[in-house]
Amino acid sequence: MLCGKPYIKLIRINKPFYFFANFYAAVTNGPAKYAQLIRRLDKKNHRLFVVTEDAEEPLPERVIKLPPRPRWLKTTFLTQIYRNRVFYRFVKERKLPPDTPLIFNNIISGNTCAVKLPNPVIGFINDDNNLPDSATGKGLLKSRNKTLLRGLEKKAAHNADLVVVNSEYLRRRIHQAYGISLEKLPVLYKGLKIIDNPPPVRPIIPGQPLKIVFVKSDFVRGGLTDLIQALFLLPKEIKTELTVIGVTLAQFLRKTDYNQTRLPANIKWEGSQPQAVVHRHLAQCHIFCVPARREALGVANMEAMMYRARVIATDAGGIPEVTDGGHNCFEVPVQSPEKIAVALQKLYAEPLSETEARAERGLTYIRENFSEEKAYARLLEIVDSLKDV
Repeated sequence: MLCGKPYIKLIRINKPFYFFANFYAAVTNGPAKYAQLIRRLDKKNHRLFVVTEDAEEPLPERVIKLPPRPRWLKTTFLTQIYRNRVFYRFVKERKLPPDTPLIFNNIISGNTCAVKLPNPVIGFINDDNNLPDSATGKGLLKSRNKTLLRGLEKKAAHNADLVVVNSEYLRRRIHQAYGISLEKLPVLYKGLKIIDNPPPVRPIIPGQPLKIVFVKSDFVRGGLTDLIQALFLLPKEIKTELTVIGVTLAQFLRKTDYNQTRLPANIKWEGSQPQAVVHRHLAQCHIFCVPARREALGVANMEAMMYRARVIATDAGGIPEVTDGGHNCFEVPVQSPEKIAVALQKLYAEPLSETEARAERGLTYIRENFSEEKAYARLLEIVDSLKDV
């Protein structure tokens, strides 16, 4: 069910709609993943048309490719201004019927369409990066860009007919920060392609390294330094092997006061990796730990539970919605290396039967609540919920 009563404009059931998805071919996670997901699952309904800048040739069925954006567009703010104009021009030139829904995986990209066209506009806000108390980054240019994006996002949220968010946490935050009514903020959880036969829980063997995986490109937000500090607090008999995906050693050193000699010896810095590599690590590790300081939802925790990894997570943002309030993981407070170390020790000593029971709860919870099929059905529910006032 949608949160609150249905919102404006009548749309016939099975009415085709257009999904404007930035970086369709290049991105395998995050907001662009919705376009890939629903295009794959939409074979029976044939309702969806994906409009994108970089789909690979030959184009899949019902994917429309626009010219790539100019290379000189470097800032996110200017890129969004450009996309507003391009997407608006596309709808005008296609002469789409005024009751054709337009969906934007970044709500800012649809603001011009929402203002100038009669078509119902649905926009996604996928994280809390632009909200008032988010970190603005170092430097005047980054801070100014963040302020401009925040203003655009707020304006676009008010102009759109519905604002899709990916967690109840984010729904509340946007309601408070932007003054958007809760009835206009339906929740659509991100969906996973559930694997049929996930690997069994990997037993921890005393004397052998405890294999830990961290996956997050924004490692400051992901709490990587908290995890590293926790490793120094472990007893000497617990050997660890930490694999860091999403960031290189050079990137880490540039943004922290660490030097290489002050880091634990057994860290593997993998940098950015495709999803297949990430999933291989999740299938082989003992523990997945991203002690996030901020997080709108936490898809990586979902993926780790799908592979029956032991999960240590914080209670930040929407993470408890993924972990069933910590029932399916070890939950620790934000920025607490001591508690992370305690959790690592408990998991190290925990009987395998207890670990397997928790892993099975987590896998069942993910299957029941975060499958691709559920996400696709939910999106159709949101589109078909638009009503006349």
